[in-house]
Amino acid sequence: MKTLKDYALQCAQSGLSVIPADIKTKIPSVKWKPYQNEIASESVIRSWFNRNEAALGIVSGKISNGLEMLDFDNEGELLRAFAEKVEKIAPGLIGRLFWEDTQSGGNHCAYYCNELEIPSSLELAKKGVKVDGPGDHTFNGKSYKSKRYGNKWHVILTLLETRGEGGYFITAPSKGYKQLYEVSLTQAPVISAEERQILIDVALSLNQWIEPVTQHSTEKKFTERKGLPGTDFNERGDVRAILRKNGWEDTGRTGDFNGIPVEHWRRPGKKNSSSASLIDGKILHVFSSNTDTFKPWTSYGPFSLYALLEHNGDFTEAAKALAKDGYGEEKASAPSKVVQVPKGYTAAELMEIDFPEPKWAIPNVLCDGLNLFGGKPKQGKSMFALNLGITIASGEKAFGEFKVNQGNVIYLALEDPFRRVKRRLEIMLQGKTAPGNLYIYNDWPKLNEGGLVELEKKIHEIGDIGLLMIDTLVKFRGTPSKIGNPYSIDYEDVAKLKDLSDKCDVPTLAVCHLRKELAEDIFDTFSGTLGLTGAADGLLAFAKKRGQSSADLHITGRDIEDAEYALKFNSDTYLWEFLGKSRDIKSTKNQQIIYDAFKNCEYSLSPKEIHDMTGLSLQYVKKTLPRMCEKGEIKRIDRGQYAFIELPD
Repeated sequence: MKTLKDYALQCAQSGLSVIPADIKTKIPSVKWKPYQNEIASESVIRSWFNRNEAALGIVSGKISNGLEMLDFDNEGELLRAFAEKVEKIAPGLIGRLFWEDTQSGGNHCAYYCNELEIPSSLELAKKGVKVDGPGDHTFNGKSYKSKRYGNKWHVILTLLETRGEGGYFITAPSKGYKQLYEVSLTQAPVISAEERQILIDVALSLNQWIEPVTQHSTEKKFTERKGLPGTDFNERGDVRAILRKNGWEDTGRTGDFNGIPVEHWRRPGKKNSSSASLIDGKILHVFSSNTDTFKPWTSYGPFSLYALLEHNGDFTEAAKALAKDGYGEEKASAPSKVVQVPKGYTAAELMEIDFPEPKWAIPNVLCDGLNLFGGKPKQGKSMFALNLGITIASGEKAFGEFKVNQGNVIYLALEDPFRRVKRRLEIMLQGKTAPGNLYIYNDWPKLNEGGLVELEKKIHEIGDIGLLMIDTLVKFRGTPSKIGNPYSIDYEDVAKLKDLSDKCDVPTLAVCHLRKELAEDIFDTFSGTLGLTGAADGLLAFAKKRGQSSADLHITGRDIEDAEYALKFNSDTYLWEFLGKSRDIKSTKNQQIIYDAFKNCEYSLSPKEIHDMTGLSLQYVKKTLPRMCEKGEIKRIDRGQYAFIELPD
């Protein structure tokens, strides 16, 4: 009987790129990106699969002879309907393919196609399930976060997706995976581009979920009532003409969605397959992740399409152009000139309104709206920010303690070159795959030089933003105006950033510096006037002694209870770790004496040497040193030997 190692070697000899993975998490147990471009050697593969817990992963795409896999999830819910439809269109095709059962009760189907470049992985069919409210919900053993659509909450399940270029999947004979028929993965057929398209089109026809059209905040000005250019174009505009003008092609394939006619369209530069569905000739539902203009699994109305394709997302210019072409009864500039008194409520009316829950990045720590995070130079603020970015993008606990609301993250690392950010990521991730939804930029236009406008565009382009981070605020602001009241200038600049955060419903963290001068209230030491902190929704501040790896994180805000947490910096992982509430973590005078002894010494020390240097009792020193290690104040480097921890810049 062949072992997993034997089968891995056979796959590699057949031209497949194999990698080891953890059978429980399905995450590669090695850095696997190099094996998207090269096949591992026999000796490397043998070393990988000597471990019993390993699972066999196959890298899909060009490196593996044009391998593509269809993943039927949710216990293979769509498998029967898929097979029946394909059999009617292409009799015998289903029986030629490789099939297997998966660990979670689903199915894999695989084949090779050499007539085209296999695209990156695509989600082809989804469905929405109504749930009671926000939070995590479990379906068939998997946890999903719910999303709010109008007044209802849904969990969106992916039922059918591909694993293509740049992807990988776990396969038999890994534990829990079982080949179903005689055709093995290495014997799977090479199918034509036409046959592959049949499979993809049938999968798309089984989709049960179309993302509701979401409007850009600026777009709403021109579509909020009848008579406006955007409203008129949504009713009369020719979407097909716009798409064709911008290089999109009608594939000629059609279908329906709940009885509504659907056409399949292909993005510019793509030779095969479909990129989007045009529903009822009006709504473009994009499922491809390789379009420059649109987000995947997002729906766009006529006016939004026109503005994005014809005017680079400038809705004001789009509305003006449409007005010149005869759309709308009012001039495009009219909405911006009409002063409307904001709607108010009586107290009784206000009590009847059901407001959505605030969007926290980290409940009770990092609130919705604008948060300012202050610390003195070279005390680990950027490490703190990058830690947050990784945990919110991946959904892991922040600092190993706080649950987060997972989402995409935009990080403006304006004081760090990409080389430094990469080095820090490598250390922080400890071999784990880097999150693909953490978007990092080390240069950006200044706040008052188009920076806010570009940020808003990027927020809508990426979508589902769980956190926006700006490191640092002073770098993003540029040189403030010297004309006018300093308090007002600080307040107005920060208020602009807060308005963006509120308008886009995106929690924002802006990194600031603290002054060297001491104050009774640490929040009074933010560099700048009180106008800076006055405009923010939440404030976080580091209280940390130079050279020590532990710090107190002070938190306050409009909707946050004041809190102080003790954190320590792990110099091996570059991660800030939770110790407890500050009031429960105390350093005594004698501990400070011990710490200073290490700080002033260039080599490691034993308890006896500390006793001799400080005059403290040997018994006390022996008890105290392990406690100081736990708090990250010193580190143990050998049996009976301890040393000072240096923090990186």
